[in-house]
Amino acid sequence: MKHIVLLNPKGGCGKTTIATHLAVYASTMGLRVALADHDKQQSSHDWLKIRPRSCADITAIAAYDGDALEGEYDVMIHDMPGAALSSQMSIASVCDKLLIPIMPSPIDIKAALRLWVTLSNIGWLDNPKMQIGVIANRVKANTKYLATFNSFLERMNIPQVANLRDTQNYIRSLDAGLSLFD
Repeated sequence: MKHIVLLNPKGGCGKTTIATHLAVYASTMGLRVALADHDKQQSSHDWLKIRPRSCADITAIAAYDGDALEGEYDVMIHDMPGAALSSQMSIASVCDKLLIPIMPSPIDIKAALRLWVTLSNIGWLDNPKMQIGVIANRVKANTKYLATFNSFLERMNIPQVANLRDTQNYIRSLDAGLSLFD
């Protein structure tokens, strides 16, 4: 089983939005998918509760409530809470892919820098089994901070795996229990 972890100690950066969309994408590809919600706010679970039964199947795991991270799945998407990284250390042992959503703003860039230093200090950046990438979220093209953000990623040698534009389409689909892949 592959474990994909969405992590950023900063709240509001898009972890849940991206986790739910990735879960649907994997499910529509015919994979057996579990969405592990580690956040006591239960945003991923709230979304799964309103998901139409006719849509691609995704299993909910209430990791915030201690549910075991096991089962017969091809992929497990982990929606982590915005909180101190020390409380999320155990996830490193199962993580295959670490995705870090970041918005191109001064506050998010500073938070990302602190996160990157923390990941380096705890050895996650040296783990050859874990692939790490950044998802630029809520991007507005041709803005000063997008250029600043891209420069930051380049200087830090942080791989950017996706660039999601600022649109209400993600929010509208989530409000209906859907994703852009339904």
